[in-house]
Amino acid sequence: MQVHVICPGRVETDFFKHPTFVARAPRPEAQRSIPVEEIAAATIDAVTKGRFLTYRPRTYRVVAWAEQAVPVLSRPLLQWLMRARVASLKSRKPT
Repeated sequence: MQVHVICPGRVETDFFKHPTFVARAPRPEAQRSIPVEEIAAATIDAVTKGRFLTYRPRTYRVVAWAEQAVPVLSRPLLQWLMRARVASLKSRKPT
């Protein structure tokens, strides 16, 4: 038996139709949502080729590599991005 890991970005699903997401201000990553069919195709491709790890979009491979290769640079940047996202959620007005 083999294990296959698929690491997707934001996938277009009904999850994001929930009122808490609909009420939020548009975020840049919402424009880069991946169709669920692309994730299904990537999964089938990974299983067919025996690939353990698959990133979608493929550019996420670079982010994962940088996080491991140069953590002294990448981790502070990623932490800053996450803090900014949390702060933007806290600053929005309740509906």
